[in-house]
Amino acid sequence: MKINLKTYLDERERVLAHQSVAGPVITISRNYGCDEEAVVKLLIQKLNNLGSGGLKSHPWKYIDKEILDESAAELGISATDVDHRIQLHHSDIVNDLLSGFNHHYRIRDKTILDKVKDIICTYAKKGNVVIIGRGGVGVTKNLPNSLHIKLTAPVQFRAEVIAKVKGVSISEAEEAIKRVDTDRKAWAEHLVDRKLNESIYDVTYNMETTSIDEITDMIVNILQKRALVPAEMALAH
Repeated sequence: MKINLKTYLDERERVLAHQSVAGPVITISRNYGCDEEAVVKLLIQKLNNLGSGGLKSHPWKYIDKEILDESAAELGISATDVDHRIQLHHSDIVNDLLSGFNHHYRIRDKTILDKVKDIICTYAKKGNVVIIGRGGVGVTKNLPNSLHIKLTAPVQFRAEVIAKVKGVSISEAEEAIKRVDTDRKAWAEHLVDRKLNESIYDVTYNMETTSIDEITDMIVNILQKRALVPAEMALAH
């Protein structure tokens, strides 16, 4: 059958435009003591069970420490150094003073920050990805087809979870919660160089009162309403 050139070119343009669209990307931030791993794994399973037909066709996956690992590899320093440098976020003046003591301070903070943000954006634009922590919400907030989730729960609930898992007292768990929550917020704010408040999240879920199954169902429903994933589960063959 003869190819209709106009139809072919129109379809090619549509496909190319579709491929150039950023996302979909989900960022999941969490307070210490919330089981984000269980949420993310079930969410990925549910999204991939929907099959193809969404905004992007490749399988969903999640990333976390890969952001630091890939940034470190490209910068030629360790992932631990990347993590610490963002947490401390020195000025260029401090970097100059420290450069004589440790080789990795010869790399400017801005270079490290820009590299980490670039890695996050690359994953986000490719789409069908869940980014766990790592300041992903601040970096991708203004990207189209992005959804930003916060997992939280009362301190007492989280302290009991941590005490059980870590084998520590409730008071020790509460101290750890204060420290880790503060450090995570500082890390994310250092990455984007601005304050972040709760309004940055699209949806917040209380893990004490909402089950993992309910949370993941609601996230999938939002993505379906936005036509970012198929509306129905794929049929088994």
